Amino acid sequence: MGIAELAEALDIHVNTVRFHLDKLAASGQVERVEPARGTPGRPPLRFRAVRRMSADGPRQFQMLAAMLTRGLAGVPDGGKRAREAGAALGRELAEGLSEEEAADGLTGFLDRLGFGARMDGTEIRLYSCPFLEVAQVDQSIVCQAHLGLMRGAARRWDPTTRVTGLTPFVEPDLCLARVQSGART
Repeated sequence: MGIAELAEALDIHVNTVRFHLDKLAASGQVERVEPARGTPGRPPLRFRAVRRMSADGPRQFQMLAAMLTRGLAGVPDGGKRAREAGAALGRELAEGLSEEEAADGLTGFLDRLGFGARMDGTEIRLYSCPFLEVAQVDQSIVCQAHLGLMRGAARRWDPTTRVTGLTPFVEPDLCLARVQSGART
């Protein structure tokens, strides 16, 4: 539709329509359409709605995580694959850290990700799990992904720190990551 058509259909001023169309076009919800050439002069601006999935729809990330976890659990090397994927993501996330964030070390990194991490000697105590519901279904995959995440992040900015293991749910509210420490943890 054209601007004048929209203004008439909505019973609002054409300038109001132009304003809103500019906003809708900038957000990708409408696009300009080239009108058919039939008359001399400047052709009128025409617009149409962009057809796409709604960005406002519900999200089911927990369901996706459960599906992927179950899929990996059914593969002989699923734990290894989860650990490798976690390490790759850990390196990527650690690469994006500011100097100030990197100075907090692995414990600060894990805390920012929602693990409730606290250093205690050679262990990092994890009081929260960002994937608790999925981990309760299959620890073998989720915890291996977490171990990989820690290893990847630690190696990215402090190659002297090694995460040697992760023991899930040593208490109902606690997981332990074992660390051989370098300069920072």
